[in-house]
Amino acid sequence: MTLNNMEVYSLGENEFTTDYKVVLDLGEQPWGNDFLLEEQVGKESFYPLKLIYCNKPQLLQLSYFVPKEVMFSNHTYLSGMTKSLQSHFYNTAKENLEDLNLSFDDVIVDIGGNDGTQLLQYKKLGFNGEVDWSDEDSFLREKFNPKFINSTTEDAFYNFFVKRDLKIDYLHIDADHTYEGCQLDFDLYSTIMNENGIISIHDTDSEYWDSFQTYEGEPHDICTGPSRVVSDLSFRLQVKDEWEVFNLFDHKEKSDKVTSSGLTLLRRKDEV
Repeated sequence: MTLNNMEVYSLGENEFTTDYKVVLDLGEQPWGNDFLLEEQVGKESFYPLKLIYCNKPQLLQLSYFVPKEVMFSNHTYLSGMTKSLQSHFYNTAKENLEDLNLSFDDVIVDIGGNDGTQLLQYKKLGFNGEVDWSDEDSFLREKFNPKFINSTTEDAFYNFFVKRDLKIDYLHIDADHTYEGCQLDFDLYSTIMNENGIISIHDTDSEYWDSFQTYEGEPHDICTGPSRVVSDLSFRLQVKDEWEVFNLFDHKEKSDKVTSSGLTLLRRKDEV
């Protein structure tokens, strides 16, 4: 059956058609990626959710598409938030590298790439490209409107945060990956954390980096500094009895799935 002979847009034909069949009708449903504030619950918009089969192109698709202005004007979903999707993207990139016989000089374009997680997997495989987040019209600055400070972390600490007497609720350390650089970032910024502030440090699993393999002559970042810092920090901070330390490590010696390079969370202990 059709939807009362209503025309739907056929993606396969690139035009409206009535030559389709309804496969599954779930009625009116809220848009799945519309993350609501508490006061918005019960006021969300509903849209038709019907799966149809277009006969001419033999294509299974939805009968209605939520307008892009609705989906992307305040888009809060990020592909990189889920580890399973990161793993899927990595395997996809690896398959493309092998099946398409890609070389590291080839240009790879990701259209509709959300937060860039797919392209990041190509970088892990050895591809490199130009970073554009510093450009005023970059996707990051256009969609998320961050306050961008083009400076070293040390200079930003003294000349931005300290001079404005700013306090931090959540700090992510993932800049200079040398031991000295990572240690300096922690020593500086941990002094301006709010009472319940949380610090995360990336690339902290020493076992991951100790077993990291490269091919001869391959350019790559040296990321062993954070793991050395955390190793020292764990003892020093526990002695001070000031911070709680949580190491999120999942690296295994032999694994058929992509593992994390390690993340360490630090939370200031409550004063007794």
